[in-house]
Order: sequence, then C-alpha cells, then structure tokens
Amino acid sequence: MDDMAQEDYRGKEKLKKLSMKQIILQQIKTIMELGSKEMRGGYDEETIVTIDGQPQILKKYIEDGRQSFCNAILLLDSAVCSYVVDEDDKEQKRLLTDLNKVKKEQADLYDDYLEELEKKGVDRQEIKFEYFTEKKKIYENIFKKLMRILRRSDFFNEEEDAD
Repeated sequence: MDDMAQEDYRGKEKLKKLSMKQIILQQIKTIMELGSKEMRGGYDEETIVTIDGQPQILKKYIEDGRQSFCNAILLLDSAVCSYVVDEDDKEQKRLLTDLNKVKKEQADLYDDYLEELEKKGVDRQEIKFEYFTEKKKIYENIFKKLMRILRRSDFFNEEEDAD
C-alpha cells in the first residue's frame, strides 16, 4: 500500500506510520491504565428499555478487568520478546530466563485451576476468584520483568529509533 495514500476508515486523515517503539510504549500506557482501575470479574449487565411501547431487555457484557490486564501484559510480552530482546546480551538472557520461570508458574497455576474445577462439591466461584487473584499477581511480576528487560536494552533512551 502506498504510504502517502494511506488513509483512515473515514478517508479524511492520513495515518502516520508507527514505530515498534511507539507501539510498545502505547501498550505500556494501556497496561498502566488498566492497572489503575478497579479490577473485578466480568458480568452481564441488563437494562430495561422501552421500544415501541414494549419493554425490552438489553444485555451488555462488562469485561473482566483482571483478564484485560493480563491479556495486555501478554501482548507486551510478545512484542518485547520478539523485538527488543538481544539473545547475545548475557544480562538480558538472564532476565529472559527469569521471565520464562514466571510464565511456567502461570502455566502451573492454570493446570491447578483446571484440576480444582473438576473436583466435586467445590465452590467454583471461590476457586475462580482465587485463580484470578493469583494470576493477576503473576502477571504483575511478568510486567516488572518485562520493564527490566526494556530498561536493560536502553529502550527508554530519548533517541528516536529508526524503525
């Protein structure tokens, strides 16, 4: 596609080409915004409205703030590990090893969660609450480790990358 002719969906403004650094910084901003909000489980919100004199129930799903937070970190992880990490840098390699240990911890937590759900006579809501509480803590740890990798790679220096 011709970069000069690239326009947004309304056809009015030309889109700017984003660098990978800008994309990663935007994702960090998104994570910070999600992390600063109340995190609660997802639920269906029902609203009764009158359409043509008849009451109608409109259902709207309110997303799980914890899951949104974790998903945003997962996307940042994908970008950082594929774009920023320098396999030849020993310190970054060590940080990446630490990061992989935390990811393994998350995978183990998920396996334990599934096992707990299969047990009879358990409070599924309590198990789900405990799982998401622990998952959020693990993803906060993943975020910290990603930020260390970015700092180690001089990602936050003021010079603009030539993406």
